[in-house]
Amino acid sequence: MGFPSPQRVTELLQQWRQGSPAAVDELMAAVYAEPDERVRQVKVKLMVREILDKAPSIFLPTPYAYTAWWPWVKNYGGELRAGSERPGPIHARIWVDQALKKQMGY
Repeated sequence: MGFPSPQRVTELLQQWRQGSPAAVDELMAAVYAEPDERVRQVKVKLMVREILDKAPSIFLPTPYAYTAWWPWVKNYGGELRAGSERPGPIHARIWVDQALKKQMGY
């Protein structure tokens, strides 16, 4: 996998910062112009450090979360929240299939 195109780098930075700083564009241009792979790697590493240093926030990975429910719980697909930490709308629409629950021995 190679580097993204200069246009894609600028596009990503515009999404990230609502505008690609000229200094980052210049650094990326230097990366593209460098024929030596090891030197490119060092330049990218330094550029990423600079970008992260100026980043307004850094999104860290979130852990996997799993949801399980009984088969007789209907109108539920594993949603945990509606909007921002609001489980109420989800709970309000869940219903229990009593016949299936009884059929399964519960």
